Amino acid sequence: MDSDNNNNQNNSSSSNECIVLTLSPVRSTSSTGAETPTLTTPKIRLSKVEYTQRKSERDAKKAEEEAIRAEKKRIQEE
Repeated sequence: MDSDNNNNQNNSSSSNECIVLTLSPVRSTSSTGAETPTLTTPKIRLSKVEYTQRKSERDAKKAEEEAIRAEKKRIQEE
């Protein structure tokens, strides 16, 4: 059983790699014009599987929206 666990850990090690997305820090000015201190830049960690899944969902949604726009345009031209 231990050898099975070791094999699973070895096989899943590549899926533990993360892609780090860095967001821009937010800066704001007060009414006096003084700039507030910048907070540390937040980071979001996604596994490669999560990143790929989210990317494919975004791509599918964009393709669907584009198809809807094309269909509306075709109907208007008729």
